[in-house]
Amino acid sequence: TNRLLFSCFSSNEAMFLLAGLLIVGVLILHFSRSASHYFFATIWKRASRHVDAALAKRKHELYQLKARGRVLDVGAGDGVNLPYFLANPNVSSITSLEPNHHLVQILQQRIAKLPSPHVPVTVAASGLEELKVGEPFDTIVCNLVLCSVPDLDDALKHVYNLLAKDGQLLFIEHVAAPEGSWRAWGQRLVQPVWGAVGDGCQLQRKTGDKIRSLGFEVVEVVDFEQKMNGVVGMMAWLAGSHAMGRVANKVA
Repeated sequence: TNRLLFSCFSSNEAMFLLAGLLIVGVLILHFSRSASHYFFATIWKRASRHVDAALAKRKHELYQLKARGRVLDVGAGDGVNLPYFLANPNVSSITSLEPNHHLVQILQQRIAKLPSPHVPVTVAASGLEELKVGEPFDTIVCNLVLCSVPDLDDALKHVYNLLAKDGQLLFIEHVAAPEGSWRAWGQRLVQPVWGAVGDGCQLQRKTGDKIRSLGFEVVEVVDFEQKMNGVVGMMAWLAGSHAMGRVANKVA
């Protein structure tokens, strides 16, 4: 047993052993994409419902009331956003984009259990750069995903190109904390480990500011602080600064 194993070492030796195992684990997650995908999917399928509950009111106001037409859900994860889209009568189709094949399996299981959705729901197991579509999307949703794309500028360029001329981008993203704050200091401190265990998640991205500067004529973006309870809340404090909103052109 683990207790018998560690009884062979002094307390100091056991601490060094645990620290070494932690470092090795972080390095594996950092350098192995498949290990990182598996680890994150295992965590996210348990944490997503807590995060969704905390953001439910904002997601209702944004996704359930403002999404329309052909919807692309970028980084759909385990499908936690589907209920908001399916409750929106203005949505005509849903494409759930997810590159993590472990989450894709959970997503497909969730879709299979839907009680005959009134609109087609399609899963695209790829990233933005590989997505091939014949018709642009009326609404693109980015929900807690732009923190983990390898290149934010490139991802937003793909989003822009995938939008119809009268399309809109709806988003909720955690962003960098205000400079000089305790949270900003904490984000810098834990980023190497956070990025490894969070499948590339970047705590210090100024995603809201970047979206504001894209050049859309309609810019409805607000910053807010999100608190959560329990163990998830303690971890989420580091990612408590958020931006959300809608950007589009005036024809929308």
